[in-house]
Amino acid sequence: MQPGKVLSLILAVTVASAASVFAAAAGEAADAAPEMAEPVTIEYWTTQDQSERQATIRLIADTFMALNPHVTVNVVPVAEPEVPAQLSAAAAAGSLPDVIEFGSENAI
Repeated sequence: MQPGKVLSLILAVTVASAASVFAAAAGEAADAAPEMAEPVTIEYWTTQDQSERQATIRLIADTFMALNPHVTVNVVPVAEPEVPAQLSAAAAAGSLPDVIEFGSENAI
């Protein structure tokens, strides 16, 4: 199997897993506490900056927001080589994102 196809397959499995987790959590949250409708904004940085991957991630975020109308997910693509500088700048400004998805080579 070609490396690009393997990567696409891994991304598809990851996206499907994340979607089912988000959907399950949304269902539990809606059943458990419908009064928790205070607006929430989540900033989600991802190094998946290719257009087809961004489209998939935005679809997941849109689905999550449809299931959770009080939640706004801001998807922010960050090029992999820029992660260290972007994280440093965000930390210095006191504005780190809520969720960051990147390769393990950028982990601290």
